[in-house]
Amino acid sequence: MRSLLFSFVLATILWSCTKRDDTFLSVPCTDSCTTVRGRFQTGNSEPIPGLPLEVRFESRPTFGLGQTTIRKIATGKTDNNGFYSFTFSLKPLEYSEHNRHVFLTVNYDKTSFLPIPWYDQYGTDEIISVRSGKRDTTIVMDYYFASKAQLRLQLNNFTPSSTTDSFYIRSVYHEVGYDKRHVTEQQFLLATQSSNEKVIPIAGNQQNKISVVRRKGGTRTVSDTMIYTPTNQTTLLTLNF
Repeated sequence: MRSLLFSFVLATILWSCTKRDDTFLSVPCTDSCTTVRGRFQTGNSEPIPGLPLEVRFESRPTFGLGQTTIRKIATGKTDNNGFYSFTFSLKPLEYSEHNRHVFLTVNYDKTSFLPIPWYDQYGTDEIISVRSGKRDTTIVMDYYFASKAQLRLQLNNFTPSSTTDSFYIRSVYHEVGYDKRHVTEQQFLLATQSSNEKVIPIAGNQQNKISVVRRKGGTRTVSDTMIYTPTNQTTLLTLNF
C-alpha cells in the first residue's frame, strides 16, 4: 500500500513539473506582430522609470497534472518617462489554445510603492487580447502605482453615551495596477476610549479622500475629508467626535 502511495506521489511530481524555455528571448518580429505598450505612473502623473518588465507565454496542463511550459518572450524596462513597448510574435499553437496564456510580469519596488496583494501573489497581468487570436495588433496596458506616504490618524473626544455610538475611519485603499483593476491593502481605524490613534500607509504626492463615520445617539453621519500627503512623509489628520 505504501509503495503504491509513493508511486502515485512520485508520478504526480513528475507530471506536474515546469519546463522553461528562454531560447527565443527578444527575437525580432517581422510578421504577424503583436505590440504591447503603455505607461507606468504614480501620483500627479509622475513617471516610473527603470521598472523591470517581462512578457512570457505559459501553457498549463488541465487540472494541474502534466507539464507547465513557460516561454520567456521579451524583457525590458520602462524609459525615463515611464513608457514601455514590446513587439513580438507567438508561435502558431500559442494563439487561442485552451490553457494557454500570455502575461506581462511586473517587478515593482516594494520599498517605494504601496504593496499590491495581487502582484505580491501573482506578479502578472494577462494580455487578454492575445487569446482572441488577433495578430498585427497593438494592445495598450497602462499602470498606476501609489508611492509611499504615511497618515497619522487621531480620532479625539470619543465619549460614547451608549453602546451603539461609534467613531471610525472607513477602509482606506487605492485602485492601482493595470487600468486600476487591483487595490492596495485596506486600512481603517476604529476609535475606542482607550485607543484612538493609528499610522496607516497611504498614497503619496496626491489628494486622498478620508471617509469619517460617526454614530451619536442613534444618528449616523458620514463626511469626507480631503488631505494631501507628500511622499516619504507622515501627515497628521486630527478629527473630533
